[in-house]
Amino acid sequence: MGYVAIATWVVGLVAVAVWQTVHPTFPRVRMPLPGSVVAAELPGGTPVWVAANDDGTVAILEAISTHRASGLDWAVGWCQEEDAFIDYWGASRWDRQGRYVGGPAPSNLTAYEVVDIDHGSVAVGDRVVAPRRTFGGAGPLGGVCTDRETDVENPDPATWGRYHVANDARGLSLAQATATRGRVVLEGVAVWGSQGGRFCSAEFPFDAVTETCAGRQLRIVQSPPSDDGYIVAVRVLAAVRGGELTDVLVLPGTRFIGTP
Repeated sequence: MGYVAIATWVVGLVAVAVWQTVHPTFPRVRMPLPGSVVAAELPGGTPVWVAANDDGTVAILEAISTHRASGLDWAVGWCQEEDAFIDYWGASRWDRQGRYVGGPAPSNLTAYEVVDIDHGSVAVGDRVVAPRRTFGGAGPLGGVCTDRETDVENPDPATWGRYHVANDARGLSLAQATATRGRVVLEGVAVWGSQGGRFCSAEFPFDAVTETCAGRQLRIVQSPPSDDGYIVAVRVLAAVRGGELTDVLVLPGTRFIGTP
């Protein structure tokens, strides 16, 4: 009997493995109402936009600009008035299908395959990186959303429009961020120079003249060295690992301060 039980158990495991190979489990996101665009997050913390069209089709797009400035990733927002996705910092624009419209971005937005739509949710398949543009020129700029009436309290026209949900989160202290797994919102000052990027949390006084932080500074992992150097007040969605800031996504609310 024992051999029969073991054989049955092994056959069961093989059957489950075959089923998962033929019918893999895909992550799912909520299906928006036709014509609307909603923010979602994939397993692992990747922010995406889910855009539903009136014809029943849907596009799943990374909320990350394909134009990397200073070696970092920058958030892409949805502007209802313009019916477009916008990189507020790099002034790039894409349509609701993620297709390039204008600005310095080198390609369409990164998309994900739609496996199926069922019971109000969408199964998310493979990540599809768009090929680089083959034509010259940057095209017309488009980094500003004209959705003024729905964001009248925001004085900065570069951030008008609806960005990913992380943009409204309060920044954590460095101690809180260090104790948290995954990415969190941090506010502070980033300095770029010959040694790469450094981050000083907003809870610590920062002297822009001497580039000194009154508390612990973090190295920005993705940032390459910059001979010019500049100082930026930033809001980021990032992870803190040891003395490093990793998986950095720069959010709206970031502003240029000056050169060191």
